[in-house]
Amino acid sequence: NVGKVFTKGFDFELNYNFKNKLFFSGNTSLFNARDYNVTYDNAGNPITPTYERLPNTPYFTMNYNLRYNAKDFIQKGSNITCYTNMLYVHEFFRHGNTLGGAGKTIIPTQIANDIGFAYTFPNKKTTFSFDVKNILDRQIFDNYALQKPGRGFYGKLTYSIL
Repeated sequence: NVGKVFTKGFDFELNYNFKNKLFFSGNTSLFNARDYNVTYDNAGNPITPTYERLPNTPYFTMNYNLRYNAKDFIQKGSNITCYTNMLYVHEFFRHGNTLGGAGKTIIPTQIANDIGFAYTFPNKKTTFSFDVKNILDRQIFDNYALQKPGRGFYGKLTYSIL
């Protein structure tokens, strides 16, 4: 919990639907969150505020998704949905960036791409989906520099009783 944080920025979102077949959604965020806390020395005198970016907080991110739906694919009454997703996170500091010298931990810029599809059979009760996460097997991290899994393959078969 940090007191006296001032944030300026913007969040841009765009959604587009073409004939209920092709869908695009995108989001870009830029937030300049700064810590305006004043610290004090041993004698109680105020030290210049740091005005540093909040640590462990990405300040520039993008997420873009493209999806295509097709009816009567392979079988009459079936539906297939194919998608691709791109995530971008600009590099940011794990700890504060105003004090100290070299050797600061930087969470590097991350770009991850996912693809997948879901096929719903004509009975509308059975769906098979398959996804590939982080298809280019790039190194991606969470806010505390812990590496997330690399490329992953996920399949799922769903049957609806009701």
